[in-house]
This record gives sequence, structure tokens and C-alpha cells, in this order.
Amino acid sequence: MTAKEYIEREAALDIVTEWCPDDDGSVGKTGDLRDMLDELEAIPAADVVEVVRCRECTLHDSCYTEDVFKFARLNDDRRFCSFGESHRRGE
Repeated sequence: MTAKEYIEREAALDIVTEWCPDDDGSVGKTGDLRDMLDELEAIPAADVVEVVRCRECTLHDSCYTEDVFKFARLNDDRRFCSFGESHRRGE
């Protein structure tokens, strides 16, 4: 499995917007689609780590951290910790 790369949404939208015609019909940047894709590919990848939510973790329902979340009444689907390991790892 190859590592995913993430870019900032705002940076990508800025590039696409530059290439789109303005409301008055005037053309933004000119060139072909490959030129725009080159600019998008040049956006540096963000330094992020994919998280594993508690509900998707191999330790689900047997994890101390999850017990702490429950005690603190943080019982929603957004919970995660640094120990999470996905059931789907390796797919």
C-alpha cells in the first residue's frame, strides 16, 4: 500500500480558481489542463498522520484509552488515540 499524500484544500482551490473564467467571462490563466495539474502536483504535501477511529480499531472495546473516553462521556464516533490500529491495515 502506498502512502497517501494530503494537500491543503485552500491551496488547491486557489489554483483551480485562477484557471477558471471570471464572472464577467474573462479568462483566467491560459494553457492546457496538464499545466493546471502540474501546479496542483507542485503543492507541498501536508505533514499529517491518518488516524484510526476507536470503532475501526483492533482494540475496540478492550482498550484502556477507550475506557477513559467512556468515563469522560466522550462517546462519539470521532474518538481516536495514538495506539489505534485498523482492522483494514494492509488492504
